[in-house]
Amino acid sequence: MEPALIINEIEFPDGGLLILKPGSIVVVTGPNNAGKSTFLREISSNFDPNRGRKKFSGRIAKRIDSKLIGSQKDFLDFFTESEKYDTEREAFIFTAPNGYSKNIYKRSTIKASVARGKLPAPVEASFKARLPAHERLGGSGYKDSVDSAADSFFSNEAGEIALSKIFEDSFGIGLFLDRTRKEGSFYLCDRKELPPHDQRLTPEFRKWVEKLLPLREQGDGMRSFARLLIEVFVRKHSIVLIDEPELFLHPPQIRQLARKLVQEKPENTQLIISTHSDDFVKGVLDNQPHDLNFIRLTRTAGETSVRSLQNSDVNELWADPLLRTSNALSSLFHQFTIVCEGETDARFLRWALDKTMTENSHIDYFIAHCGGKQKMRRIVSSIRPIGANILSFCDIDVLNDKTVFCELFTAHGGDYADVRKQHDLILKRTSERKAEISAHYFWSELDRIKQEYKQAQNVSAPMQKEISNLIRRSSPWGRIKEDGYAAFVDAASVNAFKEIEQKCSSLGLFINPTGELESLCRSLPRNKSAWLTQVLEKSIEDEDMIDAKRVVGQIANYMLERTKPTF
Repeated sequence: MEPALIINEIEFPDGGLLILKPGSIVVVTGPNNAGKSTFLREISSNFDPNRGRKKFSGRIAKRIDSKLIGSQKDFLDFFTESEKYDTEREAFIFTAPNGYSKNIYKRSTIKASVARGKLPAPVEASFKARLPAHERLGGSGYKDSVDSAADSFFSNEAGEIALSKIFEDSFGIGLFLDRTRKEGSFYLCDRKELPPHDQRLTPEFRKWVEKLLPLREQGDGMRSFARLLIEVFVRKHSIVLIDEPELFLHPPQIRQLARKLVQEKPENTQLIISTHSDDFVKGVLDNQPHDLNFIRLTRTAGETSVRSLQNSDVNELWADPLLRTSNALSSLFHQFTIVCEGETDARFLRWALDKTMTENSHIDYFIAHCGGKQKMRRIVSSIRPIGANILSFCDIDVLNDKTVFCELFTAHGGDYADVRKQHDLILKRTSERKAEISAHYFWSELDRIKQEYKQAQNVSAPMQKEISNLIRRSSPWGRIKEDGYAAFVDAASVNAFKEIEQKCSSLGLFINPTGELESLCRSLPRNKSAWLTQVLEKSIEDEDMIDAKRVVGQIANYMLERTKPTF
C-alpha cells in the first residue's frame, strides 16, 4: 500500500462532521450557486503550500483535519521513486503544482516530519490535485493541460496502456504517447496498429505518427476526460478534487467516467467531486463503492447549510428500484422538487407554473412523477433527508386509502395524529353513502358493454369512457374524484377536508380540492391525453381556468415564501 495524505474529518459551521477514510468518495450536490465549487476551493486552500502556519477556516468547511497513512520508510521510498533526489545534499527536490517552483527538503527533515504526523506544506500540496474545468482544458496562454500531464508517462508505458484502455472503452479509440519529440503528445490511435518498439525511431514511423489525430485538437469532452484519468490513475494523488466532471460529455460518457473513477482509482485515493449531473450520480451509485458519502449544499440569504448521507444511508436509498429507474435523483440539484402521480400531471404543472411565475422565474424547481400515489411516499422519504425541499401534488382520492395518506403525510414531516380525527370522519361518512348503482346493475351494464364491443379489435376511447363511468358510479369515491370536495354532501366532511387541506399544504403536500387533474378545467373532455393537449393551448387567465390558477398559485406561493436571495 502506497503512503498517503488523507482527509480525516471535515467540520461544518453547524457542528456537523463528515468523517472520511482512506479511499472515501464524496459526491457534492446542490442547486446552482449553493457553494459546491467554493467547498472544493476551501479544501484545496487547506493544503496551500503558501499558507504557512495560518489556521484554516472556511465559510463551508470550518475545519479540515488530515493525517498521514504509512511509515517513515514508506514515505521515504515513495519520494525516492517519485521526486528528484540530490545525493550530495541528501535532499528531495519537490516540484510545485505550477510545474516551476522547487522546494528542497533534506531526507532527515522528511523523516522527522512523518514521525510528527505533519509534512511541510509544499510537500503536503503534492498529494492533492484540484481539477476545475478550465484547468482540465488549458486555454489561451497555457500549454494544453493534457500534453502537460503527459510528462508523467515518459517512463511509464504500462500507465499509458491502462489509460488508453479506459479511454477506448468510452470513445471507441485508444491513445498513444509519442515519445520521439522533446515534449510528448497524445494521439488518437488503434493500438493494434502500433508499430513495435524497434521501429519507432524510423522515418516511416514519423510519417505514421503525423497521420494520427492529436488529442489536443479534439473536442473538450475527450481532452477533459483524458486529463481526469491522468490525474486520478497515473499521478496517484491521494486527495483529488474534481469540479463538474460531466462538463463537455454526453450522458453515456458521463456514466462511464463515473464508473471508471470508482472502479479504477488507487486504493487510498480520496475523491471529492462536485457535480450537477444525475447521470454522474447514477454512474457512481451503480458501482456501490465501499465508502461513499453524499453532501447536499443549499444557500439561503447568504448562509450555506449542509446535509450529508453516510455510506449505509446511500446504499439504502439506492436499493429502492423506484429511485434507480426514475428521474427523482435530479432533485439533488434544484431548490424545490414537486412529486406528482403521473407524466400528465407533471406536464400540466410545468406549463401552469411557468405561466403563473413569469415574474419569479428565478425559482429553481424540478417535477418528478412516480407512477401512482402509492409510490409518492417512497420518493419523498428518500429525498427529503438530504435537505431537498419536497412538495407533493395528488388527487383527492389519496384520502381513500388510510395507509397511503398516513405514510405520505408523515413523509412530509407531519404527525398523523394531527389529522386522524378529520380523516376518520371523512372515511366513515363516505363509507356510509350508497353507491349510485347496485351490484346487479353494475354487472348487467358490464355485460352490455362486453356484447356491444365484442367485435372490436382494440380498446376504443368510447369503450374506455363507458367502463370508467360505470366504475365511478359504483363507488362514492368515484363521484368525489370527479367533483372534488363538493361531493362531500355533509358540512362536517367539508370542514374536515378543509382542515386536512390546510395542514397538508403547510407541509408542502397539496391535495387537489377539485378532485382529479381533469377537474381543474371542466370545459374540456375528461380523456387524459385529449384534456392535456387542449389545456396546454389555453391561457392560464381564461375564465374556465380559475380552479387551475388557484391550485397552482398555492404551490407557487409555497415556493415563493421559502425562497430568499441566495447571495
